[in-house]
Amino acid sequence: SMKKARSHGEEFLLNEGILSMMKKGAIFTPGKVKEWMDCGNPKITLETNKKMLGILTEEGNKLIADNITKENSEIIPPCYIGKGVVLKNSIVGPNVAIGEGSLVENSTISDCLIQKNTVIKNAKLFGSMIGNHVKYDGNHTFISIGDYSELT
Repeated sequence: SMKKARSHGEEFLLNEGILSMMKKGAIFTPGKVKEWMDCGNPKITLETNKKMLGILTEEGNKLIADNITKENSEIIPPCYIGKGVVLKNSIVGPNVAIGEGSLVENSTISDCLIQKNTVIKNAKLFGSMIGNHVKYDGNHTFISIGDYSELT
């Protein structure tokens, strides 16, 4: 069904794919869901991030990349720290995820989700979400901004 020609803007439907797989003999069995985790708004997304960091830590996953730079900084688990992250004069955690290539300097960050290639300086952040390629310098206590935004 995926090879079928589509008009511009026409979608592939999940049911079509499943039915096609069934016609080819695929067998579907139900799985068990331990917990439903939502990401529908900033507050619940941060709660889901916290739960996932706890689960991944319990399962023994390595959440801190080998090639981070940590100068006069502390990481309070659980945290995910991506490749190439630089931490200077900062306290990060608990429940923080920082995407690869980001810089955190002179800051205290907990219960936050920070995407890739973002610069955070002079911040005290709790329960905040920051997107990709953001430059943030300040003392705000809550922020939820998108990609390529800048607060200086």
